[in-house]
Amino acid sequence: MNYNVFCTLFNRGYLDKGLVLVDSLKRAAPDFKLYIFAMDPEAFRILEETTDENVICVDVSSLENEELREIKRNRSFAEYCWTWTPLTIQYVLDYFHEPVCTYIDADMYFFSDPSDLLLEMTEDRKEVLIVRHGFPERKRISLEKKYGTFCVEFNTFLNTEAAREVLSSWVSDCMRSCSYNKGSETHGDQMYLEKWPSRYACVHILQNPGGGVAPWNAERYSFDCRDQRYYLTDNESHERFPLCFYHFQNIRYLPFGLVNINLKKRNRFLKTRIYGKYLNEIHRKREYLEERYSIRFSAKRSTYRNPVFRFIQNYVMPFKITRLSNIMKQTGSASK
Repeated sequence: MNYNVFCTLFNRGYLDKGLVLVDSLKRAAPDFKLYIFAMDPEAFRILEETTDENVICVDVSSLENEELREIKRNRSFAEYCWTWTPLTIQYVLDYFHEPVCTYIDADMYFFSDPSDLLLEMTEDRKEVLIVRHGFPERKRISLEKKYGTFCVEFNTFLNTEAAREVLSSWVSDCMRSCSYNKGSETHGDQMYLEKWPSRYACVHILQNPGGGVAPWNAERYSFDCRDQRYYLTDNESHERFPLCFYHFQNIRYLPFGLVNINLKKRNRFLKTRIYGKYLNEIHRKREYLEERYSIRFSAKRSTYRNPVFRFIQNYVMPFKITRLSNIMKQTGSASK
């Protein structure tokens, strides 16, 4: 069985990241299949023109029923996307009859073949895979209380009865609420995963640290590259693992061709070799999309419906700079 079957979703504002994700999969896992659920017609049109046989594009608007259209009217765009997260997996399993599907976030980048992560699940005789946030231990409890133990970024479901039961519960939960407001018990689509390990025997929690590396846990590791392969080493156990994927969450674009990468702790290799590589590819993809489709990307991205929170997230948070070392040029080089 080919386990490298994935799905993701995004709109035109994430075309640069989504197409870079596709390129990374082409290099890391040539046998992959990726179902992209386009959240607006323009994204669907461009994806149809720019992707190849490895990518299957789905127009979300063609799948919306009255219940989803009502949800769409009453939720922020981000909340509506989170509503669709489990629905994308369900649609791939139902309509395309894939034996397995893994949801992946569009702002991820693969450095090595993810099939090893999926084999870990099947070797444990499980049918659903979830990934811990892996917060640093000194602040783990408070952050898990706020954001959840598990991250919706790499979530695998086999097309089996047990896995489908878990997926159906997630679909129902997200249709009911995907609120991101302060004090919310759901945190979008994410908090629902908290109950899965104790409720469902088919759920496996990923043990390989090479999957799930992100800004919120990167300080736990040191990074290196050998023979064009990237590795991370746990700073406490000193165990070394191949880096499978990195989740480039919360990159904030600034004026004057600058970007804030929002790392929690200074790490020169991570900044120059991993973020630098990613930002350079994003920059080139943006140039291509602007030249061919006249698309310009806005720095504004709000997950809130409340207008005050939206203003703060769009116009204040990008300039919340914890350290000058987090500022880079949009081409991927360090800012002088």
